[in-house]
Amino acid sequence: MKHRIEFDPVRQLGVVHYHGEVRPEDPAELMRELVAKPGWTPRCDRIVLYDHADLGELTAARFKRVAAHLQPVIAQFYGQAPNFSAHVCSNALQRSSLEYWMALGSALYSPSMALFESRAEAEAWLADQRGALATP
Repeated sequence: MKHRIEFDPVRQLGVVHYHGEVRPEDPAELMRELVAKPGWTPRCDRIVLYDHADLGELTAARFKRVAAHLQPVIAQFYGQAPNFSAHVCSNALQRSSLEYWMALGSALYSPSMALFESRAEAEAWLADQRGALATP
């Protein structure tokens, strides 16, 4: 099974399921698929699931290629809209690599990001982030 994305227009939530090898262009392609969904708005948050992903070697060059593909899509479709990206990986080895690259990429990637071991934790974090926006 290849990567897929689910979209809940009521909750404004996209869920990315990575399966198998994740090429540097895959995140941007999935983001373009998400923004084309009926009902999508720039306030759409994301949960990204990596448990079935093969991230390969997360080298600096590979990370830069991912960012080069993804950042223009984020800038074009999301702009300054507040949105959040919760990443989920229960594999300790992959999670530590993701955590490192997410920390380095936070300056390049405008949405607030966080990494979790479970989808339930990611959902709770997103709810907290949205709740904080609604509080005056």
